[in-house]
Amino acid sequence: MRNTFFSLMIISILIGLPPIRKSEKFVDTLTPAEQVKIEELRAQGKLHKGNIQQFIDRFSLAPDRETAIEHALDSSLGASIARHWQGIKNIFVETPGII
Repeated sequence: MRNTFFSLMIISILIGLPPIRKSEKFVDTLTPAEQVKIEELRAQGKLHKGNIQQFIDRFSLAPDRETAIEHALDSSLGASIARHWQGIKNIFVETPGII
């Protein structure tokens, strides 16, 4: 019973933690193809001043760099869960460097 309690407590803490975004690794090092694609999205009106921060947050939490732009535009529940899971995985990767 005690092990179950501690396991649930750890899971609750991990789910409640804000995800660690790798925006400095993704957004600051955009490839030329990604820059062109983002400019096209801005010209089409899909990206504007009101949603650019949300786009950057989603882009930095995308599980795969090759599909990060498409993943950032996806607002489905599955994509949201994938981004949250990536943020949890980033906690374990980035925490030793933070400490």
